[in-house]
Amino acid sequence: MTTIAELLLRRTDDDHVALYEGESTWTYRDFAALCAARAVYLLERRKSGPFHIGVLLDNRIDFPLWIGACALAGATLVGLNGTRRGQTSSGISTTVIASL
Repeated sequence: MTTIAELLLRRTDDDHVALYEGESTWTYRDFAALCAARAVYLLERRKSGPFHIGVLLDNRIDFPLWIGACALAGATLVGLNGTRRGQTSSGISTTVIASL
């Protein structure tokens, strides 16, 4: 099975467009580099225990960048649902203890 990290690493020299957002574009090379920079950020701040990264983001450019960063860093991305409120939200976020 191919991992997300392996897919990213295969594209580090690829200048084809990978992502579009509005009028902005990112090549696979750009995308992989931005993911790698975020992966370094995560690894520098890693705490002992499970390597879970909680994110509360819209489905915009930052979301796939953090997916890639977590893949490269060996972390598990935990997408938090912004529509959850109160006890439900609290229960979910305390059940999945995020490192960051």
